[in-house]
Amino acid sequence: MLVFEPIKARWDASLFKGPVPVGRAKIPSGWLVGLVSGTFNAQTVLCFVPDPEHRWDGSSLPETKGAKELPNVAGEYLVPNA
Repeated sequence: MLVFEPIKARWDASLFKGPVPVGRAKIPSGWLVGLVSGTFNAQTVLCFVPDPEHRWDGSSLPETKGAKELPNVAGEYLVPNA
């Protein structure tokens, strides 16, 4: 059985700043992340997050001011070519 564990999430980009119903399920090579929206005609959106070692703890990466670095799947930072 596929079991989704809840992820604490909020959507700062929307007018509704409350919690967002998001969950993740551990699958081979990463996570299956689901978002449920709507109440009467609920819809689910799923996406795959590659993480072979399942190191993602479900939280966002910390913000860095003015940084041009991009995190890769392993959590290491890459600097794109200027």
